[in-house]
Amino acid sequence: MFFGKKSSLFKRFMACIMCLVVVLGFVIVVDKPLDIKAASASYNEDYAWQVLDMVNQERAAVGLPALTMDAKLISSAKVRAVEITSLFDHTRPDGTSCFTAFPSGLGWRGENIAAGQRNPSSVMNGWMNSAGHKANILSKNFKSIGIACYYVPGSQYGYYWVQCFGGTVLEAAAQTGASTVYNGVDYSAVYDYNYYINNYADLRTAFGSNSSAALEHFATYGMNEGRQASADFNVGIYKNNYADLRAAFGDNTKLYYQHYINFGKNEGRNAKTSISGGSSSSSGSGSNSASSSSAPTVFNGVNYDAVYDYNYYINKYADLKAAFGTNSTAALAHFVNYGMREGRQASASFNVQAYKNNYADLRAAFGNDLRSYYMHYIEYGKREGRNAVSSGDSGGGSASSGGTAVYNGVDYSAVYDYNYYINNYADLRAVFGTDSSAVFEHFITYGMKEGRQAKADFNVNIYKDRYADLQNAFGNDLTKYYLHYIEYGVSEKRSAK
Repeated sequence: MFFGKKSSLFKRFMACIMCLVVVLGFVIVVDKPLDIKAASASYNEDYAWQVLDMVNQERAAVGLPALTMDAKLISSAKVRAVEITSLFDHTRPDGTSCFTAFPSGLGWRGENIAAGQRNPSSVMNGWMNSAGHKANILSKNFKSIGIACYYVPGSQYGYYWVQCFGGTVLEAAAQTGASTVYNGVDYSAVYDYNYYINNYADLRTAFGSNSSAALEHFATYGMNEGRQASADFNVGIYKNNYADLRAAFGDNTKLYYQHYINFGKNEGRNAKTSISGGSSSSSGSGSNSASSSSAPTVFNGVNYDAVYDYNYYINKYADLKAAFGTNSTAALAHFVNYGMREGRQASASFNVQAYKNNYADLRAAFGNDLRSYYMHYIEYGKREGRNAVSSGDSGGGSASSGGTAVYNGVDYSAVYDYNYYINNYADLRAVFGTDSSAVFEHFITYGMKEGRQAKADFNVNIYKDRYADLQNAFGNDLTKYYLHYIEYGVSEKRSAK
């Protein structure tokens, strides 16, 4: 079934004889040449690639690497497919070996032929139930393959199949001619088989070279999932670019594909790149306030444009970009439902921690309910000219940058300064950033016990070492030294520097 470079002519002759294809339990021998010139014969490229997929599934099942479809061997297979319509044999009609139709430089070579089977499953079932053909398919010596399915209407067997095997890949082939029509609809404006199958590993695993199954998946599931199947059409971009489409279709992703197929492409609409400034005016659908590509900022009747910009949000957080990509509607929904609670920044003009730190009246009203700070800024803060960009002295308490120094009724300002504390310890800066409330809570809960210095005027170890009476009273309980200084040490003019 396959032959090495040093095979004798006798071995080649015997192997060719052994290669006769068994179909439905008997060897097909065509004695009478077929008149195929008058028939509308054609190659079924899709069937050929489906056979490749099945071949590689069989090889994978026994731990063998996949065969590569080779363009030169495809040409050989097509030549042989025509030839076996008149002489079903591994000898060519001119009397030479089948391998004279193969390109040079392959090393190992082999051929399987069959006729009469009407689909890839049937022909593969026949080959895998024939020891000789199975041996070719599962040979470890082969690296490449060319496959042809030749259909001759009105002929004796209808379908003629050829597999040409090689020990070397000469020219890897890309699948061409994959159908874009499904249930009477031509999806070519939004679908390209090679793009689709190569863009998604799960589809490549599931469908391999079965382009019909891949197209069916796209039409049935892919559009609903917002999958991109063509370099020329990105549904997220198309949706974001046109407010009229969002108003008409909302979150029904499939309708955007269908609109582009039926109207958008002919109208010259852009589904490839974001349109700078969007496609609607500020009064449009109330959803174009975000910079670039007119991404929506209105959700359930509330306009979040004071605190939200789609491009800023999606580019700032890798997890969101991975999850939502160009789906601006889903990104906005995430921000409203989760992002504000998590304190995520969605606009260069609004930082919730800065806003919280800057205003003691807001901290008193909202505490750690971060969402309320966003909503306050949208409803009142922006109009009042409040600062939500950088921390500054805005009457927010005795600690610098507006961070409060009062906790459970105790004023820690004698031993605590937010800026000093956060700038003195990189670990705190990394964990809490500009969240002054969380930083202060850390100082109360852990910082004093750990002996951390939170103000230039108070060093707990100096305070402890300097006063024997305090050592006798508090021992190694560092928290008590801080509290003593707050309650008595300052008024007693004790020194902690």
